[in-house]
Amino acid sequence: MSETSQQKTLTETFVDSAAQSAVPEMTDERSSTINLVRPLAILFMTLVHVNPGLAIYEGVETVGLDWLRYIKVITAGIIGKTSVPLLSIVSGYLAVSVLKRASYQGYVVSRFKTLYVPMAVWNVVGLVTAALAASYLGVVTTSYETVQDQSLLRMVLSSVFALDNGGYTIALNFLRDLFLVSLFTPVLIKVSRSKMGTVVAVALMALSAMDLTAAPVIYRLTIASFFYLGIYLSINQQLIRVVEQRWRPLAVVTLLTASVVFAQQVGWWETAGSASIEVTSAELLLRLLMAASLWNLCSWLVRKDIRFSRTTADATYLFFLSHVFLFGLLWVGWERLVSADATQAIYLVFYFVAPVATFGGIVVASRMLNYFPAAVQILLRGKKKPRKVLDLR
Repeated sequence: MSETSQQKTLTETFVDSAAQSAVPEMTDERSSTINLVRPLAILFMTLVHVNPGLAIYEGVETVGLDWLRYIKVITAGIIGKTSVPLLSIVSGYLAVSVLKRASYQGYVVSRFKTLYVPMAVWNVVGLVTAALAASYLGVVTTSYETVQDQSLLRMVLSSVFALDNGGYTIALNFLRDLFLVSLFTPVLIKVSRSKMGTVVAVALMALSAMDLTAAPVIYRLTIASFFYLGIYLSINQQLIRVVEQRWRPLAVVTLLTASVVFAQQVGWWETAGSASIEVTSAELLLRLLMAASLWNLCSWLVRKDIRFSRTTADATYLFFLSHVFLFGLLWVGWERLVSADATQAIYLVFYFVAPVATFGGIVVASRMLNYFPAAVQILLRGKKKPRKVLDLR
């Protein structure tokens, strides 16, 4: 047997050993809960990215709108920041069952097509649109200012493929780290099933609270930490049942922790600095608690037979990929038709309506995308559905 064949056999043996853990099959209730959790988490995440953002209200005392910074803290500082941890946990949770059904090579290829390819495509869409706006309309966005003087090679490696975490659409850098973390899924499964599984989970959370990074490989350690936690929960599903059963005390602790973080972020509680270990630990704990509470809420809704349709759930990822680009277009229209002054209270209409309206439009666009070839579907949303045939009769 050749060295390459032997190495392949050893790799496959390791992956198979890791994947064949005793993980219960996905129940309909849990699948429906995930299909409800992901759209809500992504919708909350988009509140952080609406143009130009509620940060503009800070210090606007002259127009009596300083109080609106409280809304910013609640939506962008607390609710919006729950999404990355929760989405990372769900990705890790699902990775275990996916790897059981596919070879490691197939798993990596699937992750690359789902995460990396559409990330690069939507970075190109943003870049090209910004370049056209600058050339023909004289409108130069802040993001385009930072990249327009880059060499073509650097623009491709950094702004398109985000090799240095510098993707043109900053929100999509999450997908870069998530893809790289997913490459270690077999190892993480092995670790989670070992005697050190719990210790590693706690250690990763502690490192995340210290705001450390594993750059240049993984820039946001919290993504790796919560991805591992998802794997750990998939292996130890009794912990999910405990979280669901203890929802009342969990909700109380979540509200108390949210109150502390809110007080710190609005300046009622002075700390040594926004990056102090106390602040980052409290914010990390809140993200974990909020993720668990949102899961419990969605699980309860599913038991009440309140759930998203499969079509709506499938459109969620396309919404995430395109939301920054589409928000930019909507803001341009709002500036010209309503008001370019985001310090006025009417801006709140745009802030809260834009994500919901965009998501509704994406649901329709996602259905239309089913009529396009598989290659186009993968480029734009990382997944392909059976191609529908347009009947003009």
